[in-house]
Amino acid sequence: MSNLFAIRPYRFVPSLLTVVLCLAWLLPGLIGHEPWKGDEAETMGLIHSVLSGAPTAIPTLAGEPWLGHRHYTA
Repeated sequence: MSNLFAIRPYRFVPSLLTVVLCLAWLLPGLIGHEPWKGDEAETMGLIHSVLSGAPTAIPTLAGEPWLGHRHYTA
């Protein structure tokens, strides 16, 4: 019965390694990042508008249709 409640630290090793790997990947990008460029702000605005329910055929930026940098047309 006592084995039923025994602590098994080896079960948490994969999740701990995943968290460490994610932090090792994210922290250098957040801390050592150069000043944000204008294109990054535009991209974040476009992503926000799509996630807020705006149509994806013609993305909007601040409520206006945004037709610059058409990466989706090759």
